[in-house]
Amino acid sequence: MMTRNVSTLLTAMLIAVVMSLVLGNCGPRISKDDLRFSRIYIETAQSHFMKGNFAKAEFEARRALELTPEDPEANRILALSAFKLRKLAVALQHIKKAIELDPKNGDYHNDLGGFYQYEQKYQHALVEFKLALEDKGFRAPAATLFNIAETYRLMNNAASAREYYQKSLELDPNQDRPYYQLALLIKESGDTEQAITLFEEGLKVNQGNYMILQELCLHYCKNKSEKGVKRYCTLFLNAVPENFDDPYAIDRARRCVYDFE
Repeated sequence: MMTRNVSTLLTAMLIAVVMSLVLGNCGPRISKDDLRFSRIYIETAQSHFMKGNFAKAEFEARRALELTPEDPEANRILALSAFKLRKLAVALQHIKKAIELDPKNGDYHNDLGGFYQYEQKYQHALVEFKLALEDKGFRAPAATLFNIAETYRLMNNAASAREYYQKSLELDPNQDRPYYQLALLIKESGDTEQAITLFEEGLKVNQGNYMILQELCLHYCKNKSEKGVKRYCTLFLNAVPENFDDPYAIDRARRCVYDFE
């Protein structure tokens, strides 16, 4: 009888220990209300972020994390908002947490790559961008290929940059930025004719791209082409934003137009 009681007691103690470990590892349970309110805060944060209200987005993301600290999307929107506010340490902390929670998510790796690119940690950025492309459900591979190209350009690796700009355009030709950057690289190599062709292809995608219009305006101004000047310089002067920081380009475009009037 004594042996049986001891055995029963030991079994009960073992079960209690196991249950304690299991419950401890599970952490506190999150109520349905907490999940619902967290989702509302995340969606509100995303809305603020899209409108450029980054401080409000950060605030709402933190409210979400108070309820669901293990939510990867809450960590991501906080990271993105913090990055826009130039709180880089906070941004890195939370995007890494999002990756820890969802390690195969291409969006999160792409974001971290962008943060590293900003920090000029180019090799780290390339690793993250390429990890993003491994996500089979990743929604923006063309944009990430462009990010890889930009990283190589910043590393002064023109050949690799050109390769990835072209890959990005092959995947999605309806982008003006890869055309613009690729054209600049080709222009620097001395092939002006091909560069102009690429600038014009980029302009077909976005007729309001004032950087492309600037290049075309200055090219046709230099070559004294009345037709090119009247078209591209006029479009450039109409498209240039108020905060454009190159008064020389504006003055040159105006003088070119004036010369043919």
